[in-house]
Amino acid sequence: MPARHRRKPTGDLGRPSSFLVLTGFGRHYTRLMDSALIAFHAGTGGDHKGRLVSRILGYDDYRIEHVHDFVQWLFPLPEPSAFNLEAPTLTPVDIHELRERPGLTRAMLQGLVMITGYFGFEPDGDIVGQAELPLAGRLDPTLPSPSLLAGADIVRRSMQWATPFNHNYRRISRMLASLMWVGHPKLAEAFHRALLAMPPEAAKHIDAHAHDYWARAVMPKSLP
Repeated sequence: MPARHRRKPTGDLGRPSSFLVLTGFGRHYTRLMDSALIAFHAGTGGDHKGRLVSRILGYDDYRIEHVHDFVQWLFPLPEPSAFNLEAPTLTPVDIHELRERPGLTRAMLQGLVMITGYFGFEPDGDIVGQAELPLAGRLDPTLPSPSLLAGADIVRRSMQWATPFNHNYRRISRMLASLMWVGHPKLAEAFHRALLAMPPEAAKHIDAHAHDYWARAVMPKSLP
């Protein structure tokens, strides 16, 4: 039977602790759960099309290039996406979870390795392992951090994504800014340095506007 009444009870501290739904068969309680975004990154929920992050992380080069509605989930921002209206925005609670919950950014960092690999970069060090570090370790400038280097085929690969006015320039801006928001500034800066160090033949179509957006994306972030 459909629900007849719905209210939010409060817990011991006066905060909402669950949603109370009264049905014809009695009371049914559903605890407050992770946001859709956090569930997606934890691997327990799908995106707006029901895709689990594990499926997206298995994308080949063709899908990375031609599927346009997954990067907003892998690399969320506080601002709504103009290209995927169904993608969630990054809330202060989400930011806290992604910064503080061990391992929660693993899928994001796997996505970073996947997409930068498509671009022609290779990791120097364990990028994904950074997800297990506490926030203090991610931010500590005295601790070594992985980097990204141009791979042997970056010039060939750049012909697919580093063309004039390419949509991947916006993707890169999003990736850099998202890494900053969730507490991986050293990885964002490493990615930015790799972009700046691209061989001239690979970078010849990347204009000043793209570089300006990327530079702004790696600026420090304040909680929204």
